[in-house]
Amino acid sequence: MTASTDIASGHSPGQRDPGASSPRMADSHEKPRRRGGALSERIDEFLNWLSVEKRHPKNTILSYGYDLKRYRKFIDDVCRTDISKITRADVLDHLATLREKNLSSRSRARHFAAIKQFHRYLYFENHLQKDCMANLDGPRMSRLLPHAITLAEVDRLLAQPDVSTARGLRDAAMLELMYSAGL
Repeated sequence: MTASTDIASGHSPGQRDPGASSPRMADSHEKPRRRGGALSERIDEFLNWLSVEKRHPKNTILSYGYDLKRYRKFIDDVCRTDISKITRADVLDHLATLREKNLSSRSRARHFAAIKQFHRYLYFENHLQKDCMANLDGPRMSRLLPHAITLAEVDRLLAQPDVSTARGLRDAAMLELMYSAGL
């Protein structure tokens, strides 16, 4: 062991411990390339990592798996055989394709989240030298305005309680208060 080797771990400073169970999320810009491999294999590793290390719910893993399978098909269609050759433009093209297929903004946001976390995983596991998704914001979610009821519907609602009973008077007062407060 040299003087620059950490006695406790047996590794040089900055060298990743191969026995570590989860990827480091450090802020270094350049990573040594460990291995590339097929995109399908990396997706399987990522989904396993989500399940075992991050303990994500089964439905999340299934959804991410579906989204990443669709992403892999798109990447295969644009002839990217090496995952290190995937660019930010490829990811944006994929998201644009999803929009053209009229996927909802929520579905596109989930696709984006899956792809971004996948690329981050690849980067911190040294499969990529740089994360093409870094500093990329996801699609905006559309927000719908609440539906207001008509005056006729308000009148029918306020006429529902039986005001001849104490409980009916209470209910009528609560409904009137909610209506007056705009709730």
